Amino acid sequence: MTRPVPRRRLRARAALVGGLAVAAAALAAPAHAAPSVAQVSLTAPASVEVGAEITVTVAASGVVDLYAYDLAVAYDPDLVALVDDSVVTPDGGFADATDDAAGTVAVTHTRLGTSPGLEGDVTLATLTFTAVSDGVAAFAVPTATLVGADAGTATLTAVSYTLLTLPTRLGLERWGGA
Repeated sequence: MTRPVPRRRLRARAALVGGLAVAAAALAAPAHAAPSVAQVSLTAPASVEVGAEITVTVAASGVVDLYAYDLAVAYDPDLVALVDDSVVTPDGGFADATDDAAGTVAVTHTRLGTSPGLEGDVTLATLTFTAVSDGVAAFAVPTATLVGADAGTATLTAVSYTLLTLPTRLGLERWGGA
């Protein structure tokens, strides 16, 4: 898995990846086949205590010819906070992740040069959050664009996941918990 990228390099890389994606889209002809994904899933633990870290995974199965992608992960900033430099994407390419701190993390990944597109079951992104308050935290991938090695594109439909963040142990005792 790729190591997280320090924030200071993210803007320059985002511009590069954005340029690559625009160039790939501009070169696409209507006859090009788009990459395909059988299913996308968003997973996280069912519940955590406030202060605990949460690993959220965006995965795709049945992937065919995925050369690059751009996706957004939506979250509730009142309940969870993204851990700095915690976003991990597949090996063998370039990635960028930008958190707007208002509830959306933009994740971009591309293969490089003549590398083949990704195939099979692929973890698109793993993000680590910290539960900062109790409540029901919803995670979603409201938008995602996939780019194939031949520059064909496809758009994913929305995927969502709900996580219950629990009060700390002291809080649970206050509420009558064990």
